[in-house]
Amino acid sequence: MAEGEKNLDAVMDLLRAHVDLDEEDVGTRKDLATMYAQHGRPDDELAMLEQMRDIVADPERRQEPSAAGPVAARNSALALNERLGEMYLERKRYEDAELAYACAIGVARMDLAMKEQPPSDPPVVAELLAHHAETLHLLGKDEDARARIEEAKRLDPENETVKKVEETLHP
Repeated sequence: MAEGEKNLDAVMDLLRAHVDLDEEDVGTRKDLATMYAQHGRPDDELAMLEQMRDIVADPERRQEPSAAGPVAARNSALALNERLGEMYLERKRYEDAELAYACAIGVARMDLAMKEQPPSDPPVVAELLAHHAETLHLLGKDEDARARIEEAKRLDPENETVKKVEETLHP
């Protein structure tokens, strides 16, 4: 093992010990999740992402406001739920994936009215709807999946993910 790898393992161990003590530290968990992803440790990445989700379920209820503002907090929550959905799909945890994508859609549509920020762009929501439809299909809920795809097509008729998932629903 190279010296840098030894140091990296020690750093990750130290950061992990820190988050075990500080139950609210989202930033360190995010750093750890990134490190785990970059170094082929998907189970550890998933554990950190799930802990982050549990801490920051709603970007408007964060205990520590995001320094970058409510839009950045919303985008972080959206990306977190989308990544969880991807990881759950890879593990064939379809019910968890369905919930993660449903949460991502809810966050994307969130109107941060108090901050005068509109919901996410329609193509972003359409992409999430397509992934949600995919998970619904995998759960045998094809009627719900088709409804999600129709909604996604209205938002972004040219979206490739939407077209791909629609093909699986209409063979």
